[in-house]
Amino acid sequence: MYLAPLKTLLVEALKNTLNEDYLIAEWQNTKIGIEYPIQEQDYPGIWVDYDDTDALKIAGTGHIEFKETNLGPVPFTRWRFSGYASYTVVALSSYERDRLYDELVKILAFGLSAPETSVFRHTIEDNEFIATNVDFDTVQPRGNNAAPGTPWGTDEIIYERTLNVNVIGEFIPNVQNGALYRLSDIKIVEMRPYYDPSITDAFPEDPPSTGLINDWH
Repeated sequence: MYLAPLKTLLVEALKNTLNEDYLIAEWQNTKIGIEYPIQEQDYPGIWVDYDDTDALKIAGTGHIEFKETNLGPVPFTRWRFSGYASYTVVALSSYERDRLYDELVKILAFGLSAPETSVFRHTIEDNEFIATNVDFDTVQPRGNNAAPGTPWGTDEIIYERTLNVNVIGEFIPNVQNGALYRLSDIKIVEMRPYYDPSITDAFPEDPPSTGLINDWH
């Protein structure tokens, strides 16, 4: 419900950046995808993945959200995820890997400094279906590997280096078909009263309403 759209978004954000108009011609249309590159023409490239670091959780405490439809308001539940996105640079020389790695650092860490790199953040933050918040203040280097042997059967050395960024986000699933609803279509949250034994030793028969609030900040 969320994993495939999230990884697609992470790939599209980088593809929209390293496109045919990118300022540095060498990195224009760099191969980027969620599959490890197995063809020589895909090198150098960037392999994108995502791993959860926490359980999926209902966003908020005891609330139901509603979407207005032709049949009236329909209740939905907003879910929250957290983990890290990984961008692994793969190349056939350490120098080429390091230069593409540096370009990736520039995009992730200093993306808002120039129009040609700011598109990365805007693509992620403007998505209609997943409210994704990336911690661009911390970029975590991971893995520095070099091993002989290529997917196409030669003894060349493949050089790899990974960057991780922490990601948290929210989504609202349509449980009938697995699709995601546009977050902007979900307007209202109804807060449910809950039992607090420190206040009373019996749940009130008619607990007071807490009113309606906007859940998304």
